[in-house]
Amino acid sequence: MRTARFVLLGLCICVLSGCKPGKIVDNLKPSEKPVQVSDDRTPVKRDLMSKVSRGARLSLEEQNRLQGAKMNNSMGEEAFRNQQYEIALQRFNLAIQQVPDYVDAINNLGRTYYVMQMFDVSLASYQHAQDVAAVIEPDNTEIQAVLHANIGDVYRQRQEYTKALEEYHLVIQLAPHSARAQYEIGNLYLKQAITQYPATDRIHNQAWKERTLRNAIKQFDKALYMDGSLSHAIKARAITYTVLKEYNNAWTDIEELEKLNFEVNPDLKKKVLEGLERERKAQQFRPGT
Repeated sequence: MRTARFVLLGLCICVLSGCKPGKIVDNLKPSEKPVQVSDDRTPVKRDLMSKVSRGARLSLEEQNRLQGAKMNNSMGEEAFRNQQYEIALQRFNLAIQQVPDYVDAINNLGRTYYVMQMFDVSLASYQHAQDVAAVIEPDNTEIQAVLHANIGDVYRQRQEYTKALEEYHLVIQLAPHSARAQYEIGNLYLKQAITQYPATDRIHNQAWKERTLRNAIKQFDKALYMDGSLSHAIKARAITYTVLKEYNNAWTDIEELEKLNFEVNPDLKKKVLEGLERERKAQQFRPGT
């Protein structure tokens, strides 16, 4: 039983992280420090993007500065796609130096630190982007939703699950049809159910665990209602059903994943098949059958 629990915990962690391996560069020391990303939430300085958002005319010098910032941001995005993260950081920092209220570049800075697993400075970058966006585009709920999701991702990686849930719920308030936010909330419920035990007695723990797992399934159902091809949500729901020992439902999800050509973890498939076999044998020996 202990081994099976560890297998499911490993599967859960894999789902939470998205199981998307990428090249992570260890011990990188960017040659330039991040701009305006301190924990003190540096006051926002209105600059060119604020003018652009208001439709104001830019001088020739400002146009050149904006063009240079956009070029550096684009080059940073290209370096990011090529997993050249230190170069990406340099380019994003240059873009921010040229245009301090450039939300896209600040967000990209946070995203780069995130994939480098430098979560503290990634969080500071995202929060600064959030502050800037609130000043120059206060009515842009789309960018605020994206930034809340990014901040939620950082809290999840730092295992600050309550804060992560708060951020993902804010995403849903701003973007009610966000399948990804519903999926992330479900993942956090699943993670909590497998790893946390809030009560001191077994009965209350079991009741809390089942309630939390049911909440996870509701979230996965919502995500899949919005996007039926969200394979990671189907996988996470299959794991949740497996923890609940509802093997028929788990197997239905596994079959759906295989139809989508999604690689199913062999340990999960084995556990579900073993559960179905136990249920079949129990049915055979049940009186009256």
